[in-house]
Amino acid sequence: MGKTLRSEEWVRLLILEDRPEDADLAVLSMKKGGFSVDCVRVETEEDFRKELLVSDPDLIICDYSLPSYDGYSGLLLARSLAPEIPVVMFTGPQNEEIAAQCLRAGARDYVLKDKPARLPQAARAALEAREAERHANLAQRRLEESEERFRSLVETANDAILSFDMEGIVRFWNPAAVDTFDYLADEAVGQDIGSFLEDDEQNSLERWIKSVGADPGPDLPGMPLRLTGLREGGIRFPAEVSLSGWEADSGPMVTAIIRDTTARDAARMALETLSAEYELLLNTAGEGILGLDRDGHVTFANPVALDMVGLQADEFLGRNLHQLVHAAEGDQDQTEDGDCLVTESLRTGEPVRAEDVFFRKDGTPVPVALSSTPIRENDEVVGAVMILEDITARKDQEEALRASEAEYRELIENAPYGIYRSTFDGRFLSVNPALVEILGYSSEQELMQAGLPNLYADAGVRTGALAEASLHERFIGLETQWKKQDGTIIDVSLSGRKMGPIGERPEGFEVMVQDLTEKTNLEAQLRQAQKMEAVGQLTGGIAHDFNNVLAVVLLNSELMAISLEQGEAVELEDVLAIRDAAKRASGITKKLLGFSRRAELTLEPTLLNKVLEELQVMLRSLLPESIDVQVRIEPHLHDLVMADAGAVEQMILNLCTNARDAMPDGGRLTLRLTREMLDEAFCRLNSQFTPGAWMKLECEDTGSGMEPETLERIFDPFFTTKPPSSGTGLGLAMVYGLAKQQAGHVSAISEPGRGTTFQIFFPVITPETEEAASDSGWEGDLTGSETILVVEDDEHLRRAVALALGKHGYRVLLAADGEEGMKVYAEHHDSIDLVFSDLVLPKLDGMNFLERLQGEFGPARFVLASGYSSAETEANGSQPTGLPVVRKPWRLRDLLSTIRAVLESEPPGLLASVGENKKRTPFEVGT
Repeated sequence: MGKTLRSEEWVRLLILEDRPEDADLAVLSMKKGGFSVDCVRVETEEDFRKELLVSDPDLIICDYSLPSYDGYSGLLLARSLAPEIPVVMFTGPQNEEIAAQCLRAGARDYVLKDKPARLPQAARAALEAREAERHANLAQRRLEESEERFRSLVETANDAILSFDMEGIVRFWNPAAVDTFDYLADEAVGQDIGSFLEDDEQNSLERWIKSVGADPGPDLPGMPLRLTGLREGGIRFPAEVSLSGWEADSGPMVTAIIRDTTARDAARMALETLSAEYELLLNTAGEGILGLDRDGHVTFANPVALDMVGLQADEFLGRNLHQLVHAAEGDQDQTEDGDCLVTESLRTGEPVRAEDVFFRKDGTPVPVALSSTPIRENDEVVGAVMILEDITARKDQEEALRASEAEYRELIENAPYGIYRSTFDGRFLSVNPALVEILGYSSEQELMQAGLPNLYADAGVRTGALAEASLHERFIGLETQWKKQDGTIIDVSLSGRKMGPIGERPEGFEVMVQDLTEKTNLEAQLRQAQKMEAVGQLTGGIAHDFNNVLAVVLLNSELMAISLEQGEAVELEDVLAIRDAAKRASGITKKLLGFSRRAELTLEPTLLNKVLEELQVMLRSLLPESIDVQVRIEPHLHDLVMADAGAVEQMILNLCTNARDAMPDGGRLTLRLTREMLDEAFCRLNSQFTPGAWMKLECEDTGSGMEPETLERIFDPFFTTKPPSSGTGLGLAMVYGLAKQQAGHVSAISEPGRGTTFQIFFPVITPETEEAASDSGWEGDLTGSETILVVEDDEHLRRAVALALGKHGYRVLLAADGEEGMKVYAEHHDSIDLVFSDLVLPKLDGMNFLERLQGEFGPARFVLASGYSSAETEANGSQPTGLPVVRKPWRLRDLLSTIRAVLESEPPGLLASVGENKKRTPFEVGT
């Protein structure tokens, strides 16, 4: 409206009146009542409608009787087009029934023209009521927003959040608590908190509960506690617990935010034994990691730590950590060095675990949880390793939770969801304003008079819902359809409890009514949380496997170095162990790429019965003795398929591992290989197949089997029926992806209690396909005497390539980057026969190096090395047509055969520029 009624008493009127003198009477009355008036008078429905649409009156005054229109119709039109504008009827004498009709239709008052002095009073009351409604609506919206923020915070939090009373009885359990403890909310609520957390002498939960009972404030010293969590089945896990107290109607309550610190504690224990050689591995850690010398100067900082303090490495390394993070512009308290937590372990020689506030370069505060472990040499502290975690989100959660709990009573009283209490026969005892609004009634009294049975769209449904609710003391999520006052059907969810003695017929119900519009959004948030949890599990598993591989490489390398230093012979077994570990690392990469269907498999004519026979020994050592392993191969099978033998082995091992988990008490596992002829009739019903010969590989177990709904989802990424710590849900997705990459198909047959059979089909190749496959690759002599320029930025790899080529007769020139490669080529281009360059180089990358080289010196034989998949190099346009590429990690034969093939090929021409004609080169090799 833009005006303040009390200060100016100015009002703009829209008057529906056919008599000008009566309109003047209304205006005069308003002026006598203290108003300044701006007035527009209309007589017809058309003019009245137009003014409602284009003008913005503060008050509408309607006559009831008009020559071509009537005030009641005008009232209805005004309520339809401008419901927020109050209407006062100003008319001649009418009967009481007409006046009541107008008031029911939404008129604020009914003033007779023979009593015009009452018009200003009615107008003022109407305008003030409108202003009060506007403020009430604004307050309601703010309340709904606050409640939504609170609900979203608790429901989507990554940490378990639960509340319990002074007796330790759990009263609230959020979705993250379900994932953390493996107990559903209805299983956990009502249980003692001791069922989920173990006390110890140093961190007594009971002591802190008593502390809250004595002083139920939100700030408790000594948080967080380090306790032991208990999952279903008694499984223990380390937990970090933050407690805060608050006052409920029933007395003091405690809210706990609980984080499973299994992964973080494992990382900290590993870091205590790491030496300087492992610093590069720390760059991939998800937490900030710092190394400090004895004086508190930073010796190492991983990318997460640098990002946390907003500094570059050259600004951070060598500087005093305390001065960097506690003497920044934003630190108003100017923490003294003697009170600095980050240097405490250096002073005391003891590990420190605490929370602190760091200040970024721009002065922004960052709350962190830090764990500092001293490093000792000869019983003297020479430095420390520090793990940092940005806990901004957790602090925000705690603060928001405390603020929300302080307003808990008000939120319940003004809840944005419907709440009611009713008798068993459906008579309302109480309803809240939100339920009135959901159902479109004008008041709580009107809704209570309507009664609960009249709300159901189908009266029979209420009978069923009443019977269902009566079976349980509490009920959650009963979905049904209700009618609003205007007849609109809405979907609602009912959750509540019975009132009255347990075990007897309920006296009534206390029920929360939720409009299901929000349900879709909440489900999407839950799916995202589950997906991120699965990604975290995948990351942990892959990191574990890679760490095992790297441990083998590092340990055997050190043993070989010691042997060489002492003049001893290097054991061949140590060298082969390093090679085997590298193959395992390559296999891990294949597993990931196989899941995404981006792995570069080496497809070649393969005899599946040979693969299966060679795998038997490994299977018998992999599976427990309680499982009887049987391998049945159809006699006289000599058909070949185009496949990657390693990928087939990986698929079989995944299926056998799943079968093992499905038979914890033992059983029988049968691997069966047969030849199937598929005719056109079968292929018409199964469009993924083509008529002809197929090899069928079956993996059959006598395990627990699967329900139909589980069977439908087994190949979905991240779907798993195993506990969170036992699998990521990627094994069968990887099997499916590998089968598709090898032109095969995979399916499953299963019934509960009757085991599971997986079937993998591979098309049998024709003689023409076999002949074409056998023609690829270089089969001649792999030695040579030509001169090769090797451009590689990794010093160790550059030296290894030079040694390999030199041992096979080649003369080798070396360069560490593209610019150095240009200089070496300029000096020796007349004698250089081939350039072998990495794709990713400092200063001048491989493709730009090639373009400059051929621009200055003309065509040159060129071989690229890349650690990316061909799909990635094609996607970003970094590989032009016809350019030979070897994929890291390559085998020695791959490298030598590619170089020999290029040297024996026709003289090269100018290659296309980067990004042009991106077609896969026939020279692409690699494991």
